[in-house]
Amino acid sequence: MAMQVNSAGGKPVKEFGGVIFVRKDSPINTLSDLKGKKFMVVKASSFGGGQMALRLLLQNGIDYKKDFAEFKEGGKHDNVVLAVKNGAMDAGTVRTDTLEAMAKEGKISMADFKIINPIKDGFPFVRSTELYPEWPMAAAKHVDAAKVKKFGDALLAVKSDSDAAKKAGIIGWAPPADFKSVRECLKALKYGAFAN
Repeated sequence: MAMQVNSAGGKPVKEFGGVIFVRKDSPINTLSDLKGKKFMVVKASSFGGGQMALRLLLQNGIDYKKDFAEFKEGGKHDNVVLAVKNGAMDAGTVRTDTLEAMAKEGKISMADFKIINPIKDGFPFVRSTELYPEWPMAAAKHVDAAKVKKFGDALLAVKSDSDAAKKAGIIGWAPPADFKSVRECLKALKYGAFAN
């Protein structure tokens, strides 16, 4: 139906990724340094707060089920960041824009952290993983096509200065992107429909 469009300084952002981070004073500098360490995700089932980074780790020979000294779920993005900041965990992963948002709110300083596998390509937020399409709004197959079209058209009509967009903290909605990269990530992790 449609895909969420976030904002980075008022500019549209239609993709997001995962960022793996450690404390600035950590001896961890590379993905391979994470083996045998304590690692936290938001949830293993969270796409931006877990699965993107877990796929990257798997692609680099690190299996989260057996290669960490400890693997925990923080439940919320802020919990992961604070666990790393406070030294309870060696490293963590959250979705892109989390660190910047927490810094803007005064909860952390970006200078307190080091990004592992940093990708610098003009994307407005620190990241470690490839980019994936932002969150979609979809409908189940059994929903009436006319209703789906009407709802989709309403989403696409949301303007950045509307109350709805402001309350949601987004610019609006765009036509859906190709979600092939999302399916490939889930296949690599053998998650959900790809478990077998």
